[in-house]
Amino acid sequence: MLKLLDMREFLEENGWREYPDPLSETAIAYYKQYETKTRCHCNDEKSGIQVAIRLYPPIKLDTTPPLDPAYEIELCGELKDGTWFKLHQWSIREDIDVGIKIIPRLLAAWECAANYEDTP
Repeated sequence: MLKLLDMREFLEENGWREYPDPLSETAIAYYKQYETKTRCHCNDEKSGIQVAIRLYPPIKLDTTPPLDPAYEIELCGELKDGTWFKLHQWSIREDIDVGIKIIPRLLAAWECAANYEDTP
């Protein structure tokens, strides 16, 4: 069973930083910068791309026992042509050390989209 405190400790021990999430009153947001060939073009000239993980506390519904904590992983950035690109996996309920294994695929998809060239 996922425990919110365990997830927070795992992320902090692995270089993730907690920041307030302006988009959610309930989520606990963590961010980590990843070095990639292509940077997000709106990120103040920083190299690479940032990935976010939002942790959600257990949810109590009227007709069911509380749902376990869940989390989501998001990569969002601006490409050099001004296109915004967002990859998002949500409602993850597996252990955090298993769930974050998707991050290399998100980074690969970011690089693919950023370096794709239309051919007539």
